[in-house]
Order: sequence, then structure tokens, then C-alpha cells
Amino acid sequence: MLATSKAKRISTKSGYRKKTALVMIALCVSIVQVGPFALSSLAQVETPTMEDLERALARSEANPSSAQARFEYAELLRKMGKDKEAAHQYIAVTDIDASYYVAYHMLAKHCKDAKILKDATRRLEHLKSSKPKELMLRVALSELLEAQGDFYHASRALVDIVFLDAIPEKYRKRVHDRITFLQAKARDRNAGRSATHNDSIASQEDPPLPEESIKRGLAASSIEKEDDFGNAPLKR
Repeated sequence: MLATSKAKRISTKSGYRKKTALVMIALCVSIVQVGPFALSSLAQVETPTMEDLERALARSEANPSSAQARFEYAELLRKMGKDKEAAHQYIAVTDIDASYYVAYHMLAKHCKDAKILKDATRRLEHLKSSKPKELMLRVALSELLEAQGDFYHASRALVDIVFLDAIPEKYRKRVHDRITFLQAKARDRNAGRSATHNDSIASQEDPPLPEESIKRGLAASSIEKEDDFGNAPLKR
């Protein structure tokens, strides 16, 4: 009986992760679609050569004010397995254009350098003060915070824009699902820490989620209800 129950929980979590992965893909595709650029044929090469890399570097150096040229160089470095070098180039892209959101997405996905992740997060937090209703900024910020294990604030980055009623209709369900996903991860993390008697640490790093505020904010924004998503649905 216990084995059956455990298997059911594993199956549910597996389905939850799969659905969440699809949600994340949809959000990331949205970032690329609204980006101010279309990648060149060189940047789309899946197996770049050293000659490709040298050409991309030359193009970037010849156009120092082009965030796109620097991003394409970073992409080739990543595809060649040079993740550390790529991370430095992605953050350099945001030096040129702080609103080049796809660069933050790539950092969240591939960068393991805590300092670079924190620098990118601070950059978006600063930009947020002048662009509080920029959805793709919020998505990128949420991804960076999630990559650093800060699930509460990753959720909060999106909850705040719900309060501002600034989410286009076609993205509302995706944002709703991502908030739900991050809430569940924050709760799981807190539950794990409680089990190891680290309640004080949990309360400092992951404050309780403001469920009632979230319910009111989501209702005010008319975000679609998703009763069966995961194990932490947002009910009205």
C-alpha cells in the first residue's frame, strides 16, 4: 500500500516537472520572440568551428556597441563547451544593453558563477525601478533568482507584476503556472529544512509566501484558474 502511494507521488511529481518544463520553454521562447534581434546564420550554427568563433569575435570587436554581435559570440563559445567564457560574454552583453533579456536567460540556464549571477540580478533589479511593468524583465529576473535557489523572490518577481495588472492576456496563464511552480519549490525547500530542524534559517532565507495576497492579485488580474497544476494550486 505504501509502495503504491509512493509510486503515485513520484508519478505526480514527474508529470508536474514535465508540465513545468513546457511552461518554462514557452516563457523562454517568449523572451526570444520579443527580443530586438534575429540571430545571424553564424550564431545559429550548432557545431561551430574555431574559424566560426574567430569570425564572431572579429565582428563583435568591429562593432563594440552591438549587443547582438557580442551575444552571438557568447553563443558560439557556449556551443563549443566554453561555458565560463560564455558567461563573461553574456554579462558583457548587458553592459552594452541592460535590457537584452535573452542574455540574462542564458546566464540563468548555463552560468554556474555565483558572482556573475548576482551581478546580473542586481542589474535587473536596478532596471526594474524604471521599467516596473516590463514582463520579460520580470521573467528574466525570476529565472536568475531561481538559478540561485531563491524560489520565494523568484515567485515574488512575477507576483508583483500581477499586482500591477501589466500582463498581456496571452501570457497570463503561463505566468500563473510559473508562480504556482515556484511556490511549490519554495514550500518543498522550507519543508525540507523544517525536517532537519533548521526553521530559523528557512524563515530568514525563504519568508512565508503571501498566499492571500497572491489570491487577491491573481483574481484582480483575471488570470485563468488552473486547478490541476502541480500540488500547490492557486485557488480563488
